[in-house]
Amino acid sequence: MQSHLENAMNVPGIDKATLHNEYGIMYELMGEFHKAIDSYKECAKTTLNNNTIKTAKESIERCKTKMDL
Repeated sequence: MQSHLENAMNVPGIDKATLHNEYGIMYELMGEFHKAIDSYKECAKTTLNNNTIKTAKESIERCKTKMDL
């Protein structure tokens, strides 16, 4: 999955926020919560869509909760 995401980052015009979100999901499922949080933050920083920002914030909070378990 990671190699596909890396390749997609080089595609002109692709929505980088979506790719950062996908990285976040990948890292979260791998239990790498700090990396997931960093990816979700990049997702929020690279979008102009308020719903995407909201989703990224929720994902960050979910990862923080998982780190406390």
